[in-house]
Amino acid sequence: MTTENNGQWDVFIRVCHWLTLALIIAAWWSVEAREDFPKGSDERAMWMARHVTLGLSIWFLTLFRLGWRIFATTPVVVMPDWQRWVARLVQAGLYLVLLGMPLSMILARQFAMREASFGGLFSLPQLVNEKNVELAEWFGDLHEDVFWPALLILAGVHAAGALHHQFIMKDNLLGRMFWSKR
Repeated sequence: MTTENNGQWDVFIRVCHWLTLALIIAAWWSVEAREDFPKGSDERAMWMARHVTLGLSIWFLTLFRLGWRIFATTPVVVMPDWQRWVARLVQAGLYLVLLGMPLSMILARQFAMREASFGGLFSLPQLVNEKNVELAEWFGDLHEDVFWPALLILAGVHAAGALHHQFIMKDNLLGRMFWSKR
């Protein structure tokens, strides 16, 4: 169970936090980069494969991070109850999106009978036996049109909250997410 401390976040949680951000940016960039190449080209397929690998990386990292949180300590952050409630709601939303977005990609690929490969090292097992274009498109739309905007909104609220703590409340929240205990 998570316990509180008066210092900073566990080093693993801090690394996962910033690594998740880097992976999200890389996943976005990879899917945008594929648009520079014609459909059916090897280059476009390569960028899509990178996007899938990055998305799976986010999914695995988020699962591991949630497991780690059970045992990790968290710093005491002084804030009104309503802010604590909003922070927990946003955090829960971020976790749901970080799990749901890659899962929707996995399901879209499953129903399209396409492989979900992790950098060529291994592929997720194919659990669907028959192609279903409608479900593949539905999960693809969920991935792109629901989860992506939700991620941007939740990440924006999360960042705004962090900036509020750093510059309005002056509690060095950002410093404690990087290196400093004060």
